[in-house]
Amino acid sequence: MATGQLYTKKLKRLDKRFSSYDRFKYLIEFNGIRRQLGLIELRNWCWKTFGPGVEISSMDHWWSQLDDSEKDYYGLSNNWAWKDEEYSNRIYIKGDEELLMLRLSGFIT
Repeated sequence: MATGQLYTKKLKRLDKRFSSYDRFKYLIEFNGIRRQLGLIELRNWCWKTFGPGVEISSMDHWWSQLDDSEKDYYGLSNNWAWKDEEYSNRIYIKGDEELLMLRLSGFIT
């Protein structure tokens, strides 16, 4: 799907100003009137590619409550997460390997 006027996306490298700096290296931020479409499109791709993720606000809870075998059982991935709030639609990705996969998919240039 061509994004055109529906939304824009911007890749950002996280630094210490971001609370998720210790867990993720990059985020993709969506802007525009229909920015949630971009979030949904990339979230679906990440789910298929990296496995089930969680909303970033729930991540600390899940990672502290589940042991490794439970995380594996539920297929939860720590390679990515999302944030879907009224004015903030983002996908967080773990590192360079995941970024390369996004670039190869054509979603990020």
